[in-house]
Amino acid sequence: MQRNWRHRIASGTGLAAVITVILFTTVALDRFVTGWRIDLTERRIHTLSSATRALLQGLERDIELTFYFSASQAQGFPQLRSHARYVEDFLRELAQASDGRIRLSVIDPLPFTDAEDDAAAAGLQAVPLNVPGEMFYFGLEGRRADSERSEVIRFLQPDRERLLEYEVARLVHTLARDREPSVGIVSGLPVTGGFAPGTGRPLPEWTSISQLRQLFDVRTLDLDGTDTLDAIDVLLLIHPQGLGEATRAAIDQFVLGGGPALVFVDPHAEAAESSGMFPDADALADTFADTDTASEAGDLLAAWGLRMIPERVLLDADRALAVSMGQGVPPLRHLAIPGYGPDHFTPDEVVTAQLEQVNFATAGVLEPLPDAATTFTPLIVSSRNTALVPTEQVRFLTDPRQLARGFVADDARHVVAARVTGPARSARANDDADGDIAPGERAQDDIQVMVVADTDVLSDALWVTQQSFFGRTIPVPWASNGDLLINAIDQLAGGSQLISLRGRAGFQRPFTRVEMLQRRAEARFLETEQELEGRLRDTEGRLAELERQRLDAGVDTLTVEQLEALQAFQHEQLRIRRELREVQRQLTEDIDRLGRRLQLLNTLAVPLLLVLVATLLALHRRRRRQLGLRLSDLES
Repeated sequence: MQRNWRHRIASGTGLAAVITVILFTTVALDRFVTGWRIDLTERRIHTLSSATRALLQGLERDIELTFYFSASQAQGFPQLRSHARYVEDFLRELAQASDGRIRLSVIDPLPFTDAEDDAAAAGLQAVPLNVPGEMFYFGLEGRRADSERSEVIRFLQPDRERLLEYEVARLVHTLARDREPSVGIVSGLPVTGGFAPGTGRPLPEWTSISQLRQLFDVRTLDLDGTDTLDAIDVLLLIHPQGLGEATRAAIDQFVLGGGPALVFVDPHAEAAESSGMFPDADALADTFADTDTASEAGDLLAAWGLRMIPERVLLDADRALAVSMGQGVPPLRHLAIPGYGPDHFTPDEVVTAQLEQVNFATAGVLEPLPDAATTFTPLIVSSRNTALVPTEQVRFLTDPRQLARGFVADDARHVVAARVTGPARSARANDDADGDIAPGERAQDDIQVMVVADTDVLSDALWVTQQSFFGRTIPVPWASNGDLLINAIDQLAGGSQLISLRGRAGFQRPFTRVEMLQRRAEARFLETEQELEGRLRDTEGRLAELERQRLDAGVDTLTVEQLEALQAFQHEQLRIRRELREVQRQLTEDIDRLGRRLQLLNTLAVPLLLVLVATLLALHRRRRRQLGLRLSDLES
């Protein structure tokens, strides 16, 4: 009997010791060993991508990041606070992976403080709250430690959460480089403006190119002359046509040497020939009336592992836009002018993220070659209600309704914009049996090329209107074509790290319990506000009645009764406002209490599970021991 009691005491003491050790170890690890992390989320949302880690390892400049978040003003916004925690966790992970190159500061810019002034001076977007004079900040400022250069993300919008890693990596990359990226334009169209031969009429620069100049060092190149691509970061090739041998060789070697390229090709460039489709196309008619309107880049595309289907234009009956046919004529749907929105963009692609709609005209179709070694990734695709028609059918079109007559859908989603990566060979490689490449004509393990099967997508007619404002012409966009160009150049200019970054999985998950608390609080708010409005109307009615009586009596000052009613209303208004604040405080307290419970559960779940397993094992061993003792007693 005594032996059993001693055994129980020893077992209980050991179990208590195990629990104590596990709890102490858990708390110690959580507090002191912050560098050890395991991402157990479903989509590994807390893990930096290999591209970001490569970017951080290549940093040669120290960068200071300051994360501004008005935590004090966000007490009543649980989803916003949750997103802020995710942003802060990501930034701390970024700083830790940078080997000391990135230093992070987290600041709550309280109203009327120096921190708020710093946030405003940095250019962060201030969002006004219900309290007069108080502003809400939620942004990121980055500075280079050795200079005054700075970059900001003005407001970290929760709906752009999956782009957080790309946007922060882009900010870091921008600060790390010493100059603006240079973009070299080689174009068969007058995208940079000029004069029409023969008439001498001025041709304005396309708005898409003008906006590009505001962000990059844009240069127009003549590669058949003295210009080279040596100092160019990104090549912008638009409607290659009639390129000389020197130009083709320079483009080929630039891409094979790792240079990123954005290429716009077209089976029928409307800007190269006026068909009456666009009002501003008449300005180009005298110049390009008798020219071939198809791009000539088949050899280059083939070397990169893709092709644009020759002499075919895409029709899309589901996404056709309405075009004006002149005064007094109703707009008509034009099957060769489709507009594509988010449903037609490849998910998680940074280039098309946040674009609303991109409009095309007489676009072509891209497809990978069967034996290509490169990877072909669609960026924008058509609907299934499409057809491919000969270029001549749209080149001399006078009535868009002709395209609808006899239209037969091919039930296929065609690619109009794509990314091409991976190993490629020179377009000028020898055709001998061993496949050797001539001297200077290299093979590249990983090219970076984006191809769009339309050049008119850059023209003003498809996405922007010009409005006069106090004597100045202001471009007003109505589609996202210009943003597509800027996004593509921006990502290509970021090097291989930014190019390979994709949108991350979302961190936000539905908080059903929190949403229930919010709905309950909103109902209480509504009830209290209705009470306030009702009492306000009653008091205003009494004051109006007293004012009418005062005017009838010819008295210039407020009567005692009016003063008492006014003071009673003010006291009542203050009381109800206190109730509103109490409802808000109670909501925050309920959410915080729920958060503390979840945190406690997350902290103790694993230790408790281990304790449970240890207890079950101890009980199992004790029962086996007791069974053994009983068998021994029986045998004796």
